[in-house]
Amino acid sequence: MIIDIENSKTNRLFLEIFLKLGIIKGFSFINKYTIEVALKYNNSICVFKKIKLVSKPSKPVYVTLVDLERLKSKTKTSFYIISTNKGLFFDFECIYKKLSGKVILKIEL
Repeated sequence: MIIDIENSKTNRLFLEIFLKLGIIKGFSFINKYTIEVALKYNNSICVFKKIKLVSKPSKPVYVTLVDLERLKSKTKTSFYIISTNKGLFFDFECIYKKLSGKVILKIEL
C-alpha cells in the first residue's frame, strides 16, 4: 500500500527511522510538498500494528535510563523513539549509550 504524506523535515526524519527499523519499504518525493510512502506488508498484514505519539507539546513525557530499562523489559514487541540531547534514537540505542530523554513515538510490532 502506498500513502502520501506532507513533506517536512520532521516527517523525513521519521521516515528514515522507519526505514532503518524495517517497517516501511521506502519513500520517494513526488514534489516539494508531498512524499509517497510504501508500507511494508508480510502475508497481507502490515508489519506494524500501531504508531502512537507519546509526547505532545502540552504534555511531554520524559524517561530516565532506569525508567527506559523498566519500560523496555515490560514491552518486548514495542519500540520507542527517544529524543535526546544527541539526537533521535531507538530505546535500545539509548540503553546501550546510557541516554535519557523525551519519548516521542511508540511503535507496536
